[in-house]
Amino acid sequence: MTCKNEWRKVRKYYGEFPNDSIQNRKKAYPVMLYGGSSEFNAVLGGARRISGEYARGQAHGFYWTTTEIDGSMASFGNFAKGSQSLYIQKNGEKLMAISVRCVRKQ
Repeated sequence: MTCKNEWRKVRKYYGEFPNDSIQNRKKAYPVMLYGGSSEFNAVLGGARRISGEYARGQAHGFYWTTTEIDGSMASFGNFAKGSQSLYIQKNGEKLMAISVRCVRKQ
């Protein structure tokens, strides 16, 4: 199973919807944020732009997945404050310096 599929499973679990719907993304968002009931505790930390400055610190929480596209690109989870949703996005440039969340499998 790819990490992208694992993120979808997590989102589905916390979203409680049968598919990868917008309702599922919106339901998973507050549960997985810091203080939510999932204990994932995502924070909105933004990312570094390719030019070097940091941006969107209070608008997005970006988290790498282990799904690598190539040596410079990978997929990532995006906790988007504006839409109050969790998205899985591909083609994130690794130079973005976004967060990593270690999850211990029990």
